[in-house]
Amino acid sequence: MESNEKPIPKICIGLPVYNGEKFIRNAIDSLLAQTYTNFEIIISDNGSNDKTELICKEYVKKDCRVKYKRHKKNMGGIWNFNYVLEEAKSEYFMWAGVDDVWSSKFLEKNIVFLESNKKYVGSIGEVITYNSISKELIFEKEKYVKDKNFEHVHPIIGDYGKKVNFILKFCRASLIYGIFNRKVLKNSFIKNYFPTWDLAVILNIVKNGDIQVIPDVVLYRYVRDNPSPSKIKRLLDQNIPILKIVFFEVPFTYWCAKNIGKKNFSKNVHLFFVLNMKAEYTIILEVLRMCKRMVSGKNKFWI
Repeated sequence: MESNEKPIPKICIGLPVYNGEKFIRNAIDSLLAQTYTNFEIIISDNGSNDKTELICKEYVKKDCRVKYKRHKKNMGGIWNFNYVLEEAKSEYFMWAGVDDVWSSKFLEKNIVFLESNKKYVGSIGEVITYNSISKELIFEKEKYVKDKNFEHVHPIIGDYGKKVNFILKFCRASLIYGIFNRKVLKNSFIKNYFPTWDLAVILNIVKNGDIQVIPDVVLYRYVRDNPSPSKIKRLLDQNIPILKIVFFEVPFTYWCAKNIGKKNFSKNVHLFFVLNMKAEYTIILEVLRMCKRMVSGKNKFWI
């Protein structure tokens, strides 16, 4: 008797989005143009009030690999990340940023590597940032010269103690947008948000194996043309209590004390000290900037 069930794709791409009309076409087009085709895209719309829904439904009609779910209200970013992960049934999983773009062989080369190297639980390409000025080089030509390798991502290899030390020193989290063994990622996921949440998830992931960087494929990540928005405002928008904003790296430090092992924590206590001092310096500078803006009659927060 024949089964009517469709085969499970090798990889599920989870695309959480909120008000992504400006970028989402480029992201979906880039994914659908991949040379590796055995995938599905699950788009989870966190109650967008722009044209995101119309755009996504257009792609659902065009390609059966695209699936779209709209939620009535915004449930928060981490909730949305977890939703697409929970919906996946594939062997591999990847989160896709709504404003990201991938070189055409990104899926193919990373999956080929993971299939041939089972001690690795994740893999990603090089990461290059772009903005409105440089985007044409990416979207039209896929030619954008990178100044140096491993600027935003780096292979994570070795025993867990060495991995912890390197991750804390490198302190960049774009690895979270790599391709991972879905079961490992699901078991590593942290449902409660705190600043530097993504580094904590990476620290969980590498307990299970190594992460590779494939140098000849690229993930292009969007950065703003204008200066970075206020960190205080961004944390307030995520309903983070004032005390946790003032000491915003303390929750990550506490999480590490409980989860990376006492020996690894004590060996890296100086790095946690530096991390927290940098955080306090950032908050102090922002408060001073807010005061200056209010004195001059401007809105205390910037974009």
